[in-house]
Amino acid sequence: MSAETGGRPPRNGLVRASITTGWAVLGILVFLLLWKGLVVVLAINPAVLPPPEAVLRDGWAAIDALLLNSWVTIQEVVPGYLLAIVIGLALSVAMTVSPRFSRIAYPVLVGSQAVPKVAIVPLLVVWMGFGKAPIITMVVIISFFPVVISTVAGLRSVPADLLMLGRSMGLKRIKMFFKIMFPYALGSIFAGLKLAMSLAMIGAVVGEFIGGQAGLGYYILATSNAFQVSLTFAAIVVVVIISLLMFQLVVVAERLSLPARRGRVGSEQSVPQARRHGARAHT
Repeated sequence: MSAETGGRPPRNGLVRASITTGWAVLGILVFLLLWKGLVVVLAINPAVLPPPEAVLRDGWAAIDALLLNSWVTIQEVVPGYLLAIVIGLALSVAMTVSPRFSRIAYPVLVGSQAVPKVAIVPLLVVWMGFGKAPIITMVVIISFFPVVISTVAGLRSVPADLLMLGRSMGLKRIKMFFKIMFPYALGSIFAGLKLAMSLAMIGAVVGEFIGGQAGLGYYILATSNAFQVSLTFAAIVVVVIISLLMFQLVVVAERLSLPARRGRVGSEQSVPQARRHGARAHT
């Protein structure tokens, strides 16, 4: 029994995952029941709001088209999301290292978020043409900002004691960043990455509305224009499922990374003790 768990044995990871999954399934069932009840009680026309079983039936009948368009959207989301991470982390490091650059770049970044993203897509199509390029660019534009904000906040929240400890150990700026600052900020970084993943899917779908020739956004627009509402709902459900799966991949990466963070940085409680040992060594 460890002190961290307050004398209680840690709960088995499999049991915890099963409980989480059970609650998620329960929430989905409740949502479907409310959806079905709303359609029945209010006698809503299926052409306006189809019942869940109609969405499932028509979606299964069009599974090939849904899978094909899903693959197109994934091919746009993944590279756009990875580019957003690279650009976001690079900007975050530059803004943390250089206060002057931060004072210049921060207002520009915040102001760029006030621009309606839907208004950008037609310009991207004009500049890049139809296809994946403007949609991937849209994904980058809409998802890099949370990465920047959360990473800067995490890097600037490193305790001064840890930085002093690193300097006393002779760490230079680069080693200080990789051994202390970056590991300590991982929690904040992954918070931004999870938010960015949700926005990446939104960016791809919005981009496909205007500049796409395939993909789930294009399929949603095509089926709604053809008054195939059940297929439109089926595509929306697929968008949600893919978003949840990709979000879960980021959660798994976070769980794999945070133990390494704890191992490299150590707890903040050990910092004063390490400083005392260092002082004794100098005397």
